[in-house]
Amino acid sequence: VDAAWSILQNGLTDKSADKRAKATHALRLLPHNPRAQNLAEKSLRDSNADVRAQAAAALGDMGATSSQPKLEEALKDGDLKVVVAAANSLYLFKNPAAYDVYYALLTGERKRPGFLQSQLQTLKDKKQIEKFMFEAGIGFVPFGGMGLEAWEQLTRDPTTAIRAVAAEKLVTDPDPKTS
Repeated sequence: VDAAWSILQNGLTDKSADKRAKATHALRLLPHNPRAQNLAEKSLRDSNADVRAQAAAALGDMGATSSQPKLEEALKDGDLKVVVAAANSLYLFKNPAAYDVYYALLTGERKRPGFLQSQLQTLKDKKQIEKFMFEAGIGFVPFGGMGLEAWEQLTRDPTTAIRAVAAEKLVTDPDPKTS
């Protein structure tokens, strides 16, 4: 057990951001583990956005409900993938802050002033959206059950996939403004 923790700790502190991201990703396999939760929370402050996104996702997957304040802080990150990963984890905890993110992604508007402004600018840049979708694994494979019409829509307007995911999450939003 000590050797395994040592390997994981070395991965989390490696010079390579890719290795840190992979080690952070592995933390999600340790649900309800305070040590793993602490390491993931530390990774939320990493200089690399991929590592921060993996940390935000891991906290949700491991059921770290006490990390919600840190995930809410991650919603202010300048990188959209970190914001979406944090929102998804907060969504798993039924935290209302997640719905604010999905509302903004779906409508391009904010429920609250000052929320997500810089991230929403990313939605106006087609290349940034395509990069985000590729990294997040959202819909760039023109087979596997996806209809041709859906594929054509995605390549015409890549924000469609992001908005579709946001709409799906908003189905359970209790806020009347969303209805």
